Amino acid sequence: YLVGALLLAMAITGGVFAYGFINASTTLSGSMVAQNFADVSANTTGIAAIDWNGWGYYKGAITSNYAGHATSGTPIFNIDTSTSNYTGDLVVTVSIGNADELAKRYRVFALKLGMCYSDGSVIDINESSDNGSGDIYDWVMLTLSNGEVSMFPQGFTGTANLTTVRVKSGFFITHVKPFGTWGGDWDPDLFCEVAQR
Repeated sequence: YLVGALLLAMAITGGVFAYGFINASTTLSGSMVAQNFADVSANTTGIAAIDWNGWGYYKGAITSNYAGHATSGTPIFNIDTSTSNYTGDLVVTVSIGNADELAKRYRVFALKLGMCYSDGSVIDINESSDNGSGDIYDWVMLTLSNGEVSMFPQGFTGTANLTTVRVKSGFFITHVKPFGTWGGDWDPDLFCEVAQR
């Protein structure tokens, strides 16, 4: 009886699965635009306004005196979303590309970075404002110890103006000058990437 009941149960359940399983497929339709949602380019118009001089075992300031926008800083990268009209959330990440070379000359190297529209108005990058407008607290510190920083622009319109990443100021401390020639590099290579968030 037990074996008969087992065979009967297998026949019934096997029949249910055999007759109840149905296959189907469908195709979804998507479209792609032949462009990026944001384009990043180097802004070299005011680079000469970022200035510093160093010697061995020296502490110094990095200044930014860009044509009337000294408080908002010197633009170093442009972020353009006007072609795509993208108005969503962004994260802008700036990295030091040659920290290994800088470390041979600097004990400490730091840049104070922020974001602005092309007219110099500050963008809120850290939710420090209730109304989405930028203030004096909207900056990040890029250093040899913290070689990558991210900024999160709030209230980003995308279509209003070209957006820029700017150097507001900075400071450095150099190593003692070696007996031979200096190794490494004085000049930081910076890399900027924009992504959705």
